Amino acid sequence: MKKQSSKFSTKKISYKVTNWREYNKALKQRGSLTVWLSEDLEESWLAPSAEERKRGRPLVYSQTCINLLLTFRHLFKLALRQVIGFIESLFTLSGKILPVPEFSRLSKRAAQALSCFPLPSLNEPTHLVIDSTGLKVFGEKEWLETKHGKQYNRKVWRKLHIGVEEGGYITARVLTDHHTDDRACVPSLIDQSNASYITDCLADGGYDSHQIYKFLKD
Repeated sequence: MKKQSSKFSTKKISYKVTNWREYNKALKQRGSLTVWLSEDLEESWLAPSAEERKRGRPLVYSQTCINLLLTFRHLFKLALRQVIGFIESLFTLSGKILPVPEFSRLSKRAAQALSCFPLPSLNEPTHLVIDSTGLKVFGEKEWLETKHGKQYNRKVWRKLHIGVEEGGYITARVLTDHHTDDRACVPSLIDQSNASYITDCLADGGYDSHQIYKFLKD
């Protein structure tokens, strides 16, 4: 049987580089690392007395410190111990003498930091883009599939609804189950983003309804 030839050309398109100096400079710039530490880092690194909890041991490190460590962990895909070593090396190079939390302490406070991470609010007129994405929850069933090689029908999914402003920053988020309709989360996303500064709202066909148009108009 003769194989049918594709109607689309599979030939790879080649581009001729003429500005080699700028091109090489851009490639080297990809590997550069610049870390700027604010001048008030030493003042905000440890937890003040106002952050002391009513129950349990008082906090040693501030929420700013925990958020900074978790941000580096997310950006560079590091483990907890690697994050601690990375921060310690930064302090050594910059000449700062500050204690660094242990990886166990960082692990315990990570869940609280992620749940209360503040989002920037709109302070000038701009448009808002809203959309949702599915998140698969890995748990016992996935572990059993890996161990026994069996297929389990019950799957757990979550949906993350976000609102993004013109600069690309997330200003609102709502986490629901996979049964929740996308249109039901629009009022919450609008309210979190400060509705008084939203000039336009952009979304796909999943948010197309007369109720959403009426809500946005109001």
